[in-house]
Formats: sequence, C-alpha cells, structure tokens
Amino acid sequence: FVLRIANRDDTTQDLDTRPLLPLIPAPLNSSSITPTYPVAGATGTLTVAFRTVNPLPADGRISLTLPEGFALAELLQALPVEGMTGLLVASPVSPREVLIERLRGAV
Repeated sequence: FVLRIANRDDTTQDLDTRPLLPLIPAPLNSSSITPTYPVAGATGTLTVAFRTVNPLPADGRISLTLPEGFALAELLQALPVEGMTGLLVASPVSPREVLIERLRGAV
C-alpha cells in the first residue's frame, strides 16, 4: 500500500510504500449444517454454523451459497460469536445466496 501526505494544493510532502501482509486462506472450523426438517420438499429452518481461523475484518463479508434444491424464503439472521464486536447483517443476494456483512465491528 502507499501512504501519501499532501498539502491542500495536492503537492506531495511525504510518500512511503509498504507491502501488504498476505492473507492466507484457511479452512472453516467446527462447521455444521442443521435443517429442522431433513426431507425433500419440506420448509423449515436451516442453521449454518462455522468458525473462521482468520479474524473477520471490521467491515468483512461472508458469502454463503446453498446447494441446488434449496431456496431462501424467510427472514435471515446472523449471530456473532462470543468476543466479536459489531453487528452481522444477512441479506439475500439470490434465491440461493446470502451475504453476511459485519457492521460497526472492531478488529
């Protein structure tokens, strides 16, 4: 990333370049999927739980795609784990995809 300090007339006063620390993808831990009615054609609640190895950034997002045959029909809810600050908001993106966004979190 580049850090640049400039005057009001946009004249550069100081400039520094630093490499970004790499984000290493890691597996999800303790993941589980629990339907309330595990039969074809049933309507019910699907609970998806997981833990990340890397911390979720303060403005981080998670995309969850359900398999073929599933469809979102009801209110979506995302709950943070103990120790996580901020709010999680779940929004449908498509009939099978949910975007979970972290709002007002701290690192």
